[in-house]
This record gives sequence, C-alpha cells and structure tokens, in this order.
Amino acid sequence: MTFPSRQLVAAAAAAAWLAAIPAAAGSSVQGSSGELSPEAFIDIYRQTLADLGANPAEHPFSVERLAAAEARFLGDSPEQNGKRLARAELDVARVLARRDLETLVPVIVLHHDLAVEHKRHQRPLLVRHSMEILTLLADFYAREGASEGSRRTAASALVSLGGHLQAGGRRSSLALFDRSLELDPGNAAALLGSAMHYEKRGGPYERVVDILERLQQANPEHREGRLRLAINLRRLDQADQATELLEGLVAGDENDWIFSLAAQELARSRATDPSSAIAVLEEAVQRRPDDQKLHLQLAFLRDRNRQARAAGQLAERLQGGLPPSAPTRGIYNQWPDRDLASLREELRQNARTRRPLLTAALAGTEGAR
Repeated sequence: MTFPSRQLVAAAAAAAWLAAIPAAAGSSVQGSSGELSPEAFIDIYRQTLADLGANPAEHPFSVERLAAAEARFLGDSPEQNGKRLARAELDVARVLARRDLETLVPVIVLHHDLAVEHKRHQRPLLVRHSMEILTLLADFYAREGASEGSRRTAASALVSLGGHLQAGGRRSSLALFDRSLELDPGNAAALLGSAMHYEKRGGPYERVVDILERLQQANPEHREGRLRLAINLRRLDQADQATELLEGLVAGDENDWIFSLAAQELARSRATDPSSAIAVLEEAVQRRPDDQKLHLQLAFLRDRNRQARAAGQLAERLQGGLPPSAPTRGIYNQWPDRDLASLREELRQNARTRRPLLTAALAGTEGAR
C-alpha cells in the first residue's frame, strides 16, 4: 500500500497545501474503491465528524463504524484505493481548515483513534494510513497555528499514537516520537519512549543516556527519568554520576516503585561496602515495609555479611506472608505510559472544547462537498 512519503508530508504541511487540493471532494477521488464509492465514503466520514460534534458520547461507536468503512473502501486494491482514501479524507479536512484551523484538533484525535482501532483489529495497512494522515494534519496544524499551544497539541497527538504503537511492538513509534520532539523538544513522554526504544534493544546505551539527559535538562524533577538515567549511566561505568542521581532519589519523600528500585540499585553500587549497602536497604524497608524485593535483598546482604540471625528473621517474615507487591523491575521494564495518561487527557480536552467549532464548520461547508 502506498502512502505519502515523509517528503510529501513535509511539503503538504506548508500553507500551499490548502490551495493545492481541488474544492470538490467528489471530483478529487473518482473511481471504484472496494465496496464503497468515494462519494459514499465521504458521506460516512462527514457524518462521523458531525456525530462527534453533536454527541461526543458516541465517539467509540463512531470510530468503530468509520474504521470499518475505511476497510471496505480499500477492498482488494489497497495500493490504488489507499491513495483515494487519503485524498478523500484530506479533502474534507482542507475545507474545514479553511473555515477554522482549530477544527483540525478533533479531526486529528479522530485519526489517532482510528489508528488504535485498526491496531486492535490487526489491520497494519490502515494503521499506517491513519498514522500518515495524523502526521500530515498535525504538521499542518502546528505550522499554521504558529504558537506554542498548537505545536504542543500536535506533538501530543503524535506521541500518544507513538505510545500505542510502541506498546504493540511497532518500530514506527520512533518516527512519531522524533517528529513530536521537533515540535515540543521537552515532551517527557516522547523522550521516555525514545529512550526505552533503544534500551529494550540493548542500546546503544550512549544514545539512551543522551536522550535521558535531554529529559533532565527539560524537567530536572522528573523522577522516572532520573532513575532510568542512573541505571543506564551504570551500564556505561559512569558510577559517580549514577550514584549521585540514586542518592537524590532515595533522599526524597516519595515511597513508590521508583524509590524502591533506586534503593536497590544504590545498594548494589555499594557492594564493596556491605555496611553502607545494608544501611540503605534498612531505611528502604522501614519506608516500604511490604516490599518483598527489598526484604530479599536485605536478607541476602545480611547473610553475606555474616549476620545470619538478622537474615533469618527477614526470611521468616517473608515466609509469614507479606502482602503481594508489584515487582519494581517489572514496572521499570514496561513501556513507559505514566506520562502519556495526563498528555492524552489534555489532548482530548482540547478536542472537546473545539467540537462546537467543528459542528459549525461542517454546517457551513455543506455546499462545498
């Protein structure tokens, strides 16, 4: 299936894009397209947009219906019909953007959700299609909006979809992260996603550290970023800088999984000084008394340091049944999505506030179909 290249996407993001596409959507996408004619598909597409503006609660069902319509439109000729599909959707977006640029925000979110829906149904060609449409619209919105807010909104859509694709093991997520960082260089979710892309593939760890250092420069208080930077600095034998970061995390007030893993890593870094390592873990166990991993590591160190009685007491407590706790290393190894949650909520709120504009623009473009 052939879709616009990155060069075409970049070129189409210029202002000339609006003037380049003919005004009549039907005339720009003539031809047979699977089980749906171009005209029928455009009716469905416009109706979906109208439904989103009039009844937001119908959003999941509208997305599902439109995703099925896209699949029908492609039919048995995805390469040829993919071009027609892109042209049909972009033609509608062109008309809307001419009326009000802000109407593109709910349209961008729609194509974000279409990509997720196609991913759920294992339609890789349409996932790629939705990614390309979203990228083109986001690039155009960021450029034409020419504000920090428009760039941030466009970047949020790109990195959010990148997070969905990354969780599904798709390497195309990296391109979305990279583009979002061009628009919003300090985007924490994009930086974490990019760093973990390389970390999960075994490096190069220099690249991982470079990305995480950018995150620290943009957001020095980002605790997960500091933890990941410390762990990857240790992999590069940069112990002093890693230790400083770990000590800072352990000294903080939070008692979450980041604190637990930082304490474990700090204790390991002090393997040549058992008493110091034990002191770190003793404090950590006091702050997280139900953390099984901390108890195990402390028991092991006490046993190695010939403190068999204390080690036995810890083992008895473990055998007595501590409440189950999430493995901190397991959380660390998951695709990072904690920053994505707040980003996605902000993106959807931006789309909700612009739905009335979309409704008005659709009403005003009835004659331009």
